[in-house]
Amino acid sequence: MTEPQKAYLTLPVETGFLPVATGFVEQASLAFGLAKPQALALTLATEEVFAYLCGLGRKEQALEISCENRIYYVQVDLKFTARDFNMAAFNLTSKVRLDDQTGLDEMGLIIAARSVDRFRLSRFQDKGITLSLIKEKAYPQPKAGGKIALKNLDAYNIRLAEKEEIKFFSSLLAREYDSVFYPPAFGYPGKLADMVAGGEFQVSLALDRAGSVGGGMAWRWVEEKTVICFGPYVFGQKKPMPMAEELVNHCLGLLARTKAGGIMHRLPTPELPKEHFESLGNYSLQKPDGSFMEMEAFFRQLTEDPGEVIWAHPDLEGLLQKEYHRLFLPREVRLVSDQGENRPNESVLAADLSRGQGFATLYPVRDGKDVKENLTRHVALFKQQKIGHIFFEMDLGRSWQAGFYPALAELDFSPRFVMPHVGKGDILFFQRVLSES
Repeated sequence: MTEPQKAYLTLPVETGFLPVATGFVEQASLAFGLAKPQALALTLATEEVFAYLCGLGRKEQALEISCENRIYYVQVDLKFTARDFNMAAFNLTSKVRLDDQTGLDEMGLIIAARSVDRFRLSRFQDKGITLSLIKEKAYPQPKAGGKIALKNLDAYNIRLAEKEEIKFFSSLLAREYDSVFYPPAFGYPGKLADMVAGGEFQVSLALDRAGSVGGGMAWRWVEEKTVICFGPYVFGQKKPMPMAEELVNHCLGLLARTKAGGIMHRLPTPELPKEHFESLGNYSLQKPDGSFMEMEAFFRQLTEDPGEVIWAHPDLEGLLQKEYHRLFLPREVRLVSDQGENRPNESVLAADLSRGQGFATLYPVRDGKDVKENLTRHVALFKQQKIGHIFFEMDLGRSWQAGFYPALAELDFSPRFVMPHVGKGDILFFQRVLSES
């Protein structure tokens, strides 16, 4: 695993320091391997946020900038204190308001949000905000190579893969499996190799002494306790195929030496030995040919669950109690209801789009009085872009997210299953009912 390189800078929030901030981000991004267009996009986002903060007129405040090399992407963290920072500008559906000066001032934040691939907003202390801007490296489209001869492996060894083996594994995936069975990034050999080099993913392969690949499996950590796995993928093996189970056992053996509490699977292949996992529930995905297929999510507890408190809307209590009883997960369900306390006017949602696979996932960033309107705008935008599957992930460890449920229910989002320990607490996974309404 490669430890990420980081560079830091602290500046006064004054217009005169704007070139210093942008120069720092641009040069650090280039040094960390971003191509010029991606580095300039990340620099533009930083420039717009810095200029907006200057416009708030708080010269006594400092801005901490860190630039981190994650191999396949560069992340810029902007840490500042601002009482009037408009988080709502980071909604995918935000539009520039030309009828007042405030709208024009906030146009830069909208530009910043559109210039990066992903963002995260989090709070520290009272009014402190950390804004993370993420820009991925550009990778070439996979080349359509010649046919790869596959063979049944009578004897093989399973081990962690090296860089060129990972790239070859990526090429095999694209040839042998529908894209619904792996994340889009896995289809780019160089990107998958960098994702492993950056320490976020691991890949193991089954190889014979000549180096022929018979199968593989990948996994990554989420939070501190849970691992999400992908596969097992098996290439050219005769049935019955013990290799699939051995790939899973190899992964479990490596995780047994860690603090992993559970392993889950949302994109299981037909070869997954399901008897080793608990079913979490079903959801639907769209195949490349436009047809729909049901996917089943699985989970396996690796250590004794110590239990925890989760927060839920009263209308979800029965469902959650039933699921936790079925999965033997000790949880105290505390109910959240609106009792007249103050809420921000505007909610914020982060969106992860996978246009090639026809789905989008929404994540709450901030609660607000306009939750239903905000969700409605996002649904309309996705339908306009022909994205038929809309998912929503509610973190039950964050009490304020429970307030999203009434709007989700009104807009035909249905809870599908619970994902243990995937967020601050468990994640309740929703899918919008596919309809034309």
